[in-house]
Amino acid sequence: MILKKFYSPFAILAILICCISCSKESHFFTSTNNSYADSASIYLDSAYADSQIKTALPLYTIAKKYAQKANDKNILFDILFKKTNALIDSSDSIAAKQNLELYIHMADSSSELRYVSKGKLLSGNFDVMIGDLKKASKEYYDAKLGFEKVEDHEMLIYTLLKIANIHYFYNDFIEMEDASTEALKYTNSKTEISYLKSIYNYLGISYKKIYDYKIAKDYYKKNRQLSEDTINKAIADNNIATVYIAEKKYDSAEIILAPHLQEKIKLSTIAKIKDNYGYALYKQEKKGGLEQMLEALKIRQQDDDQNGLIAGNFHLAEYYEKSDRILALQYALQSYQAAQRIKSVDGKIEALDIMIHNNPENAYTYHIEYAHLNDSIKGVRQKAKNAFAKAKYDFQKEKIEKERQEKMFLITVSIAGPLIVSIILLSLFLSYRKNTKHKQEKIHESYKTETRLSKKVHDELANDLFNVMNFASNQDLAVDEKKETLLQNLENVYKRTRNISRENSTIDTGEAFAANLKSMISEYNTPERNVLINGIDSIPWNEIEENKKIITFRVLQELMVNMKKYSQATLTVIGFKNIDKKIQVNYSDNGVGMDADALSRKNGLRNVENRIESIGGTFTFDPVPPKGLKVSFVYPI
Repeated sequence: MILKKFYSPFAILAILICCISCSKESHFFTSTNNSYADSASIYLDSAYADSQIKTALPLYTIAKKYAQKANDKNILFDILFKKTNALIDSSDSIAAKQNLELYIHMADSSSELRYVSKGKLLSGNFDVMIGDLKKASKEYYDAKLGFEKVEDHEMLIYTLLKIANIHYFYNDFIEMEDASTEALKYTNSKTEISYLKSIYNYLGISYKKIYDYKIAKDYYKKNRQLSEDTINKAIADNNIATVYIAEKKYDSAEIILAPHLQEKIKLSTIAKIKDNYGYALYKQEKKGGLEQMLEALKIRQQDDDQNGLIAGNFHLAEYYEKSDRILALQYALQSYQAAQRIKSVDGKIEALDIMIHNNPENAYTYHIEYAHLNDSIKGVRQKAKNAFAKAKYDFQKEKIEKERQEKMFLITVSIAGPLIVSIILLSLFLSYRKNTKHKQEKIHESYKTETRLSKKVHDELANDLFNVMNFASNQDLAVDEKKETLLQNLENVYKRTRNISRENSTIDTGEAFAANLKSMISEYNTPERNVLINGIDSIPWNEIEENKKIITFRVLQELMVNMKKYSQATLTVIGFKNIDKKIQVNYSDNGVGMDADALSRKNGLRNVENRIESIGGTFTFDPVPPKGLKVSFVYPI
């Protein structure tokens, strides 16, 4: 997706004015509008609405001239930003680079984070254009960090959609869903419809690719509800139909596509509809399917639509596979050639699969290429995932480092103050928890919590705090090395205090519960440990009682802490399912596992079973040392 187009009512008028001499043009605007800034905005809107870069560039130049007369910095930045993006979209690498460098220079000179962040965003777009997706991912995350600080939600949405698009390119659909969902959180009643449509479309793609067809259709339908014109409704219905086809509900696909067959819309869209409609008829063994697919192929040949030729020829190859192996091979070969022209590895792999089964003479040769392509694309995508994971990790690390620096400033002001305050607050928290429990079972639970926290404070903080105080009283803190050692020790104690506080803080069970739960689990994601979350957004959290949400959060928190401390896992998967009005949560990792004796020694894991049983649920613990650990719990909504 590119930034949305703003179609000004003055667009046609501005283009006509562009053809008049500068003196007449100046006279026109002087006599009708004394605001240079308004004139700049009119030309900027006109340029941005123009899809042809050659005719748009003169309009950007005129807009810049009026912005300079108005001495309006914001409009100047906006003009250069949109002009650079337009050059990137047109693949004019030389002009795009020149304008990008100019924008970055202006942004750095201004020292305003918003403009610096937009420079990072433009750099990411440029890197995507030249194929350096690894560098682009870093630029996007740097831009995201800046937009978060200045609370520019529109640019955050745009950046997250760019991140999602890279994940789509590398078939990393879980991360694509994560980025799109995060973008959705920043939307509101003022968000442009084009952004919402893109978010819903990306979520539809993500859930379709991970086989969650119901949710995929829901998001495609939301996209359709926002579509006002015929062509966008047709595109949305075609997307919904592809999900029905994936579900093998070919009759439903036929019904939703049929009304669009005679519409006067873009030929490329008609070709997609005819191809999928014909394929749905063929799968139902109905007449007319072949004719529709052939018509779609003809349109795509005339339009030189290589992506369409890959899909269309593949469908025809599949159609003839059982009845005419020669034709099946011919269409598979044409699909392969189209994929080769645009360097689509996935397209070549799918075509080779049919070619292997329909050409025994060359099957071995095809199979070797199939295996080579399959292995190479997996390697490329894994490297890309690793690069993106590192960029994401670096992004989180930078945020944490900035937080640490802010906290360290407070520590340097008063050495013991923050520690004392933390301990007092922790004591007050425990006292409050104890005094507000009215029922016997809650009093008992509070007592267990206090005992555990007291032991944790004693074990993890008391000795370290004593050592820090002893060090401070016996060392010459005027010496920089001694002072730095003291500060480092204080930071370590502070981190432990913060972790204890986080583990036992109040849980928000409102609208933000799912987001907070996902955030808590994601905190355990590192370059060495991959944590995957599936299905969390499919759970109707607003229908679940507050205490059940709290127990779900605490149980998963205990499992994640145990995984981090003991399992040595490199992969952890947490899945959520809603089955017959029961919530099922499955946890698994590939760590060292745990035998029954080890389980009996871990109070935390024993307690989670009691918690689940307290809400009418069941808890299953399946240790398989040394292959890992599997845990499942179910409770009624």
